[in-house]
Amino acid sequence: NQELLEFSLNIALKGDSRFDEVGPSGEVLWFLTAQEPEVVNSQPAILKTSLFSKAEGEHLDSQLTMFEGMIADEYEVKAFEGESADKLTFSLIFPHWQAGTLPLSPALKAFFPTSIETPHVRFIFVDGKSKDKFPGWVVKPFNYVAGLKEWYSNLGLLPGSLIHLRKGNRPGEVIIQTDKKRPSREWIRIAKVKSDGTITFDMEMEMVNAGYNDRMLIGIGNVDSILNHWVQTPTPQYLEKSIHHLMRELMKLNPQGHVHGQELYAAANLLMRCPPRTILNLLHEADWVEHTGDLYFSLIDTSKEN
Repeated sequence: NQELLEFSLNIALKGDSRFDEVGPSGEVLWFLTAQEPEVVNSQPAILKTSLFSKAEGEHLDSQLTMFEGMIADEYEVKAFEGESADKLTFSLIFPHWQAGTLPLSPALKAFFPTSIETPHVRFIFVDGKSKDKFPGWVVKPFNYVAGLKEWYSNLGLLPGSLIHLRKGNRPGEVIIQTDKKRPSREWIRIAKVKSDGTITFDMEMEMVNAGYNDRMLIGIGNVDSILNHWVQTPTPQYLEKSIHHLMRELMKLNPQGHVHGQELYAAANLLMRCPPRTILNLLHEADWVEHTGDLYFSLIDTSKEN
């Protein structure tokens, strides 16, 4: 009996750790665990955070809706109106750019296959421009999608690049692409690590190969330097001191002398994995920062780092 044979084989494979069930709901598919990418079974340190905030309040929710482009952060579990669509566009942050992943935020989850019990789901990415296909992985335990490291590198993307997602024409396929843009050298913020381990920003000419969010685009002077100074378990005190420092550095590039919250979110994630709600809550509670309207903030004094 073919059905009984298939059922028995699935039961046997389910009890064998060498095999991983990776099919979406309603479909049983198997993959050799040893052949799965490391990021599928082990969360990269750069994506872990100890700064998850459960702070609530209309002022925080209202400001999160002011982000230019959709918030794509797996630690921001609250969905906002207007995020459900057939096509979504969002900006990369440095940790996901480095890990070759996408966050499974509430809105993005609708674009990827899911499962009831299995922790991993294998599917196919389709490049919307070249039509090339390559495997992707939904990693439910860690709330991200893996498989994009090579794609990011081949396209020469930067943190802050805009990514477009839409559902594929076939089940199990997700179309991904960037904005059509002729590569050009542009003046952008470049992050560099100083000798004391802090980050500074300069405006320099850099090759830009795709459309981007102007507030979140950051060129990386030296990736290894940033990774060497990455803080995996920052304390609240370190977060506060870092945000103060980043505000002071970013204000130097702004003639108006203030900083947008979205710029701080992108910059803070060069130092540590930090969700946007955590940063906005800090900015509202700190006595050394002033909210100047919309998502703009300015320093009241510069004593925090002394």
